[in-house]
Amino acid sequence: MSIDRLWHSERLNQVINLARWGEIGVPVLVFPTAGGDAWEIEDRGLIGALSPLLAAGQIKVYSVDSISGQSWLRHDPPQHSMWLQNQFDACIREEVVPAIRADCNSDSIEIISAGASVGA
Repeated sequence: MSIDRLWHSERLNQVINLARWGEIGVPVLVFPTAGGDAWEIEDRGLIGALSPLLAAGQIKVYSVDSISGQSWLRHDPPQHSMWLQNQFDACIREEVVPAIRADCNSDSIEIISAGASVGA
């Protein structure tokens, strides 16, 4: 079961979700596929596959909603797609990473990132 944190991202001008599985351990941020949301990694079985590591407190997994479907898979002008991707990158850097570090009680903890498809 995930613990979810929702907030309105000023950079994206939309609500963003950050889901978390696990209580302690090395933080791992997993990006869903282009059309996926923060819960996709649980729906597709990744959280189940990682359950031994989660239960042992070796990792704590986070996932955030993808915007790749909005930025690259539509037929919008390329300038808009690039702008939206840059806004998402800023959201990760300036909102999501600080939220993960706050959850881990460390301003400098390193975060492992992973993902699949265009979402990565």
